Amino acid sequence: MEPLFSQAALNLQKNSLVTASPWNPKHPTQRAKKNSGSGLIAADGTFKISTFEQNDGAVPGKHKVAITPPVLNGDGPAPKPLIPSRYSDLGTSGLIINVEAGKPDIKLEVSKK
Repeated sequence: MEPLFSQAALNLQKNSLVTASPWNPKHPTQRAKKNSGSGLIAADGTFKISTFEQNDGAVPGKHKVAITPPVLNGDGPAPKPLIPSRYSDLGTSGLIINVEAGKPDIKLEVSKK
């Protein structure tokens, strides 16, 4: 199965976690966590979301998106985040995408402000 959600802007930080959570604008405070997907950003800035299986993509529909900086693994200090901390929360990131079947690439654009 080709991932439905696979491309990120190249200025995002390697090993950051991208989370896509289905969102209904009619019920903005409700989240469908069971259908949320996530994936790590690769060195080239791309990522593939896994929802039910490895790299299977996100379910079609609107999603709020968060980008979480890399987690410390005990090998020294965490790298300085390249984007503001507001992007790490689904409620404050302002990132909303529409995943459509057959359109696998979605570009996330973030500001450093």
